[in-house]
Parts: sequence; structure tokens; C-alpha cells
Amino acid sequence: LAMHRVATLTLLSLISAVAHADVSGDKPGKELPGEDDQLYSCKSRSGEVAVQFKPEMEVKELLAWVMGFTCKNFVLDPRIVATNRRVTIVAPSKMSASEAYRVFLVALSTIGYTLVPAGNVIKVVDSKFAKNEAMPIVRSVDGNAQFTRYVYRPNYAQADALIQAFMQIKSVDGDVQLIGGMLLLTDYGSNVQQMIAL
Repeated sequence: LAMHRVATLTLLSLISAVAHADVSGDKPGKELPGEDDQLYSCKSRSGEVAVQFKPEMEVKELLAWVMGFTCKNFVLDPRIVATNRRVTIVAPSKMSASEAYRVFLVALSTIGYTLVPAGNVIKVVDSKFAKNEAMPIVRSVDGNAQFTRYVYRPNYAQADALIQAFMQIKSVDGDVQLIGGMLLLTDYGSNVQQMIAL
């Protein structure tokens, strides 16, 4: 019992010491270890976006740049970090925020990655696994370099007759599934748009 009281008093002393410790490092304006305010600052822009890329950017550096003007939340799979794929972007002038975001999507696609929304975050995934992700089905297709899922109901041709043609248009990582009289298309928006145009 005496040992228990000593342990309790020691614990209370430690709690008191922590409570009265200097916490100036937690005050606003003080940078904590590991933080980089400039890299991860978020300022949503509707005007022009500065373009200053170093050669062979890592994916996390690319994400830090795009997050800076979109204020979107991204999640990067550790397996993607481990692969260490790099991309070089050459952009001589400023762009609008939407143009810069499209450049970002193309840059990801060139190294085999795409984005999949998951609630209030966007996951960066390997394109070859994107078709297995629970991505939303869209009503209209934007011809960009982001994976999208679309249900196509042919008006004139039979759905099963279109599969062979669509298989020639889809990307290596895309997918075309026949479901009754409909086709479920999962691919980059640009590829899906070409399928619909056909």
C-alpha cells in the first residue's frame, strides 16, 4: 500500500511538471519540428498559378504543389512512395488553376498513377488497380487524365458488338464490362470520351 501511494505521488508530480512545462513551441507562429509551412501552405486560387518545377519531381512534391492551389486533401499510399517514380514537367508560363490541375493529372498518368475520390480525401493509386477501387459513376465524362467510371447505354448498336471496338480504345489499365444491354467503362476520361464518341 505504501509503495502504491509513492507511485501515485510520483505520477501526480510528473503530471504537475508537464502541466507547468514551457509549451511555447505550441504557440501560433512557432514552427514545430518537421513542419514546412511554405511547402504545405494552402491558398485556393482562381487566378494564375506559378509554375516552377525542378527536374524529376517525386509524387509527394507534385502533390504539395497541387494542394497549394486546390486545397484538396490527398492520401499517398506508402507503396507508391516506395516505388520512387519521378516526372519532369516543362511549363514555361503561368497557368490558370484548372489548367494546372489538368497538367497535374497528365503528369500522374505518365508515371502510371491516377486519383480516386474517397469521401473528403483523394487517394493516389496505381492505375492498374484503379478499376478495383470504389469510384463514383459519373453522368458526364470530362476528357481528362483521371480515371472515371461511366455506364454506356448504346442506342443503335448492340452492347456486345461494341466490346471489341472499345477494347481497342481503352488504355492498358482500363476496363470494359458487359452488363446486360449496357457497358461499364472504367478508364481515363479521355479514353472513355473516345469510346462514347465512337
